[in-house]
Amino acid sequence: MIVRLLLEIIRFDVDAPKVTLAPLGDIQIGAAAFDERRFLRDLTRIPKDAVYIGMGDYVDSVSPSNRKILSALQAQGALYDTFWDDNNKINEQHLTSIQTHLEHTTGQWVGLLEGHHYWTFLDKAAKTYETTDQLLAYELETEFLGSAVVFEIHYGNDHVKRVHAWHGQTGGSTEAGVVNAMKKNSWARADLYLQGHTHRKFAVPGNPEILSIDPDSTSGWKQREIWYVSTGSYLRGYMRGGAPTYVEAAGLPPTQLGNVLIEFDEEGETRVHL
Repeated sequence: MIVRLLLEIIRFDVDAPKVTLAPLGDIQIGAAAFDERRFLRDLTRIPKDAVYIGMGDYVDSVSPSNRKILSALQAQGALYDTFWDDNNKINEQHLTSIQTHLEHTTGQWVGLLEGHHYWTFLDKAAKTYETTDQLLAYELETEFLGSAVVFEIHYGNDHVKRVHAWHGQTGGSTEAGVVNAMKKNSWARADLYLQGHTHRKFAVPGNPEILSIDPDSTSGWKQREIWYVSTGSYLRGYMRGGAPTYVEAAGLPPTQLGNVLIEFDEEGETRVHL
């Protein structure tokens, strides 16, 4: 049975002097526009001891509007069981594909956030249901986080980095719009705010937050570095041949594909790699 949590709060301990955080989301395996070559290449570039956070939309399945329509049709008895059986098989294949690609990361995840695109597998006899997001979290031996998470990475010499992550809702047409949406949701006093959904890949440093007076510091105080990060995508907007994507049909600009890596070093400094 799906339990929709509004917010998870997690402590994640890393026995290392530094740590690399790898957000992965908006992959959408199963879509014709999924850039598998780039995805597999980027996976090889992530350090073997990285910590992962799932940002949603791992497989290309139904959207919230699709689910609303399908639920209404199901309630009316307007769809045959063969429709559900066929879609179960297709999404099982998508789920197997993403599991295979990410198998080497098992046990290294803070957890997986729920995205907008997922499939729900129904068990009529047991009256239970599970989604592709939930099942992927189970296979990767991690937590299904629901809508949002605040987690702290504890590492090195008592360094702590707080991260606030969510899949996202806004479709901001500019980078400024995406950052503004993140700032409106930046209530957790985090070092790092992560959002997916927009398919954009960029990072913007915020104004540092002053924490306390520190006479031993050259600045005279301790401060928190703040970053706003849009975590990227692997769904191409423009492709030669075949049916146009929704990006092309709407005349939207293409975005830079790929993922973002965030490194917290031995000195407690944050570095973002695009």
